[in-house]
Amino acid sequence: MSLLAGKLAWSRSARRERRARRGGERAKRASSQERRASAGRGPRPAASATNRQGQASVLLIGALVMGLAFAGLGIDGARLFTARRDLHNVADSAALAGASAIDEPAYRESAGSDTRLDPAGARAAVQQVLDASNLPRGTVVDVKVDSTRVEVRLSRPVRMTFLRIIGLGEEAIGASAAASPRTK
Repeated sequence: MSLLAGKLAWSRSARRERRARRGGERAKRASSQERRASAGRGPRPAASATNRQGQASVLLIGALVMGLAFAGLGIDGARLFTARRDLHNVADSAALAGASAIDEPAYRESAGSDTRLDPAGARAAVQQVLDASNLPRGTVVDVKVDSTRVEVRLSRPVRMTFLRIIGLGEEAIGASAAASPRTK
């Protein structure tokens, strides 16, 4: 007998044995169902396709809610980051403008060795920058000026879009900047 014929005969006999085993398993299943029925429990109901589809719907809705939550966090987080960056840019500009308002008579009398700020001029320069920046309503401005330094603090509320759903309607952000006139 050739090698190929031997393999074919072996595979046929193996198939017959598997079929016989399956037949025995079917008989065992049938007898266990008969035992359940005689015990009053009845056969186990088969899982219907609608039950499985319902389960998939619940999982899909859960995944959708989680996806929207992460998208909302990303969108509102980007909004907060952008608003804070803009607020910080305005604070920097205002502080630098205020620091450029030096007391010119004192500077000239000292031949450039005494560089100090003119508080009224510094406040006016800061206010001019703040007016030009079109800050939104509700922005709190705090300006401190002394003879050597200008400090500008800004804060404002930012309305949330998606995070309002979980109770975060507004979030306060703030920025501060300080500047001094340049000395030699």
